[in-house]
Amino acid sequence: MTIVHPQTLEPWQPLGNQSKASVIEQRSSAFIVTPERSNAISKVDVEGHVAIAQNMAWRRTGHRMTVKEKYYSTQSPTSPRTAKPTPQDCSMLPTSRLSYSSQPDSNHNEGQEGAETASAPLHSQYLGEMTCMIHDTPSLPPDHQKTTAFSQSMNEQILEISGAASLPSEIFLNASADAYFQYAFHRLPVVDREDLLVNQPSVVLCQALCMIGSRFRHPKGPDPLAESGQYYAKAKTLIHVNHERDHINILKTLCLLMTWNITGPVILTFDCGWHWLGVATSLLHQMGLHREATCAKLARPGTARRIAWCIFTQDKLLSAAVGRPTTIKVHEFDVRPLIMEDFETSDTPALLFMALAKLASILGRILELHLRRAAHIQEESAAILESLKGWTHNLPESIRLHDRHGRRRYRRDVYEVHTVYFIIVITYLHLFGDQTSFSATSLASLVASSCITRLYQELYYRDDINYLLGINMWFLLVASVPQLLYNPTVGLYDQDQLCSEELDIIVAALEQLQTKVPGATAVLNAVNRLRASRSRVRVRSSTTLRASQDVNEIGEDHKMSALRDLFPFPSSFSPRLKLLDYSTQEMVLGTGALADFDDDLSWICDEYSELSYGLAFANGPQLFTQSY
Repeated sequence: MTIVHPQTLEPWQPLGNQSKASVIEQRSSAFIVTPERSNAISKVDVEGHVAIAQNMAWRRTGHRMTVKEKYYSTQSPTSPRTAKPTPQDCSMLPTSRLSYSSQPDSNHNEGQEGAETASAPLHSQYLGEMTCMIHDTPSLPPDHQKTTAFSQSMNEQILEISGAASLPSEIFLNASADAYFQYAFHRLPVVDREDLLVNQPSVVLCQALCMIGSRFRHPKGPDPLAESGQYYAKAKTLIHVNHERDHINILKTLCLLMTWNITGPVILTFDCGWHWLGVATSLLHQMGLHREATCAKLARPGTARRIAWCIFTQDKLLSAAVGRPTTIKVHEFDVRPLIMEDFETSDTPALLFMALAKLASILGRILELHLRRAAHIQEESAAILESLKGWTHNLPESIRLHDRHGRRRYRRDVYEVHTVYFIIVITYLHLFGDQTSFSATSLASLVASSCITRLYQELYYRDDINYLLGINMWFLLVASVPQLLYNPTVGLYDQDQLCSEELDIIVAALEQLQTKVPGATAVLNAVNRLRASRSRVRVRSSTTLRASQDVNEIGEDHKMSALRDLFPFPSSFSPRLKLLDYSTQEMVLGTGALADFDDDLSWICDEYSELSYGLAFANGPQLFTQSY
């Protein structure tokens, strides 16, 4: 039996010139505990320098300490979460203790969370709790320079030829930055004014700002995206040649590059938002910024949290848009919800992004529940429905669509966030419509679609479609589906006439959006083709609907009232909101039938997928096929 001898231990000291391996070896050899004594030992405090966690009960003689145990064996009795490291201590800390940004935090609220040292030229990767890898001070192999000499030389030549490392003109950079803060910050709040006020701003971040800022300029000439494309190419080049050493700036740049997509979701390419989302998510995980513990220990925790939530939000929206797996799993992402102190300025854009992040969390739950089809899916889907209702009811007064008197105030950014809300409502009703009655979900989807079109109508009239990001082509497609699926028969309030009117609004918005978002052309053509063939929609007969209604009349009315709470808006917002005041029986007996929403939505999406390539890119690159 090996017993711990306090007198054999030396006081904790910084690593200094001593190798970390020897330090770990000394301490691990001093803390070998037998099974007989392990149950009795919950904590050993030797001269106030060493604390052992309770989870040592399973350790046996000769067991090699885990990474987490080695880390805590080197800590003082102070809690690891509250201890403030000295500059010398940082050489011993694992990745979560390193600062990835060399810029200090200007926000005094963030500064209270813990001082950090300036970043070193090299950074450790985040290693999770279950890894067998040993945390070590980052270092390069002795022959690193020889190994990378060729690639370094080639990178320098690329930078010289491309001119990517040259900062844009100050006037253009300032104009682009102003455009970003005015039109995009509420969706991508990763850049601060302070980032541009330092002596040497990040070149790659400046190029990305110019890319997105120039995109918001009104179209001039035959190719409105040519100027943005130049800055995109420069930012991409700087990323690929490893020009930027600050990984926080790299993440900020990647968030902006996610907005670049000139081919749509059908063509295989690296030059699209999905690719840059994957790169950003990989780096986020590599840095450990999907964990609150890591974000809280950085020099600028608020910035790290905003970046993490921005990538999380884009992951959910893009995954839902293109039907691909999410990269960030909800249960693995524990960065705390954003608060005002996480932003450089407490204003409306900050409130809007916090509201958008909550919607992304709800969407993430929807997508994961749909994929795993849990045993208690009805209870979980009901909880998601309540979260959607709570989102509208808990919005701050300053970012609501209507004031307390029911008057709608036009604000482009507020309209954008509410559009996302209605899109998620339609997505939820499609994926979990089997949990409520057929007619209730179809009717609620039609109402949500109508609300979306009314928002786009005002954006169109005010020439603000120009400032929308590419994801809006998916929003418009989703909004068109309930309109396309409605059975063209005469019913209450001339619903078919409203379908034609609202489809006209969607088409007009797509026609303007395609100027800056070429992929919108595929959506536009598909909507027009499907609109012309609405007669193909399969409709259940009135007899079938009445039979179903006779069986479930009470349940359907109850579910209709539950869905009504998703639309706490005045009737002036959309003429279709009045439909929610009718019971299912009144709708079935008084109108023509609605198309089977759950059956026909996949039909619509399949049709769109087939049409989009042939109509928009007849002479473009080939699609990826599985004939291999």
